[in-house]
Amino acid sequence: MNTTEQILLIILSAFLAIFLGLGIALIVGITRLVKKVNAVADSAQEIIEKAHDIADKVENVSDIFKKSAGPLALGRTLMNMVETVIKHKKEK
Repeated sequence: MNTTEQILLIILSAFLAIFLGLGIALIVGITRLVKKVNAVADSAQEIIEKAHDIADKVENVSDIFKKSAGPLALGRTLMNMVETVIKHKKEK
């Protein structure tokens, strides 16, 4: 092997070592990034599930208010009628 071939072999070996090191570092970095993204996605999923639960509870409470609004309005009307009769009797 002559000198030119040896220099070319050293240069190519150095580039191979550099690219191998960069490739390993890149793979490690991407792996860490993917783990962090998965953790954030899991947290977001938990928050979304809690938001759905809260929305369901609010919907249930609003249904209860809708169901009780009719009887409450009737009760208020009756109370107003009773108060009016009592006030009318006091005036006489």
